[in-house]
Amino acid sequence: LAAYAEAYSNHPLAKAIKAYAGINIDTARITQHREEKGSGSIVQLGGTTIVTVGNLELMERLGVSGDLVPGASVSAFVAVGRTYVGRIDFEDFTLDGAREAVSKLRREGISNVALITGDNTLSATRVGREVGITEVYADCTPKDKYERVQYIASNQEPDDRLGFIVSSSSDVAAADLADLRIILGEKPVSGLSVVIPSGKVTSVGNITYSDSNAVGYDTTISAHPDSAGQTHYEYILGPVGA
Repeated sequence: LAAYAEAYSNHPLAKAIKAYAGINIDTARITQHREEKGSGSIVQLGGTTIVTVGNLELMERLGVSGDLVPGASVSAFVAVGRTYVGRIDFEDFTLDGAREAVSKLRREGISNVALITGDNTLSATRVGREVGITEVYADCTPKDKYERVQYIASNQEPDDRLGFIVSSSSDVAAADLADLRIILGEKPVSGLSVVIPSGKVTSVGNITYSDSNAVGYDTTISAHPDSAGQTHYEYILGPVGA
């Protein structure tokens, strides 16, 4: 049921649920679908059964009843109608080389690196500690992320530049405030239509990284002007040949 609720979502946690379920989702069974950005997804199956997967805030907002107790890490609750039926817990882990990547950013002159995430405080703080990031903002909704990035952008020095790593479509509003958006996708163009408004792309080109830390990844680089005439750049990363 949870996999069906996440059938059309591109959020990393939604992808994890679908991968773990390991089923072929028959989308013909889905008669309605609504994604609550930063909160979860709701589907109607066969015209009668309503399934919701999402965070605690979404469950409370919908009036779902049951023993809604979050897990130690990141949790997604599952409800049928307004009845709680289960919880899915996710464990965050850091990839090999993540701490070195953060260190390299600082060696390259990027002085402030922050982690802004929807994960809970315990999980986010642990990940931050493992990769060497002390500025951690947890339990963030898309609106929280937008406001945090807006605050950082408004307090920049004139020569400062702000970069933002996009992990899902719910990050787009916050990413739009940055000078540089980095989109980690399965395909080189996976984030292009989401982040760059139609008609604003002025150039698109592909390069292949030769850096030892990024061998095997294509990068699509796009440049487009904003309303003030400033040029913004998009870097969309994905496996070569994807």
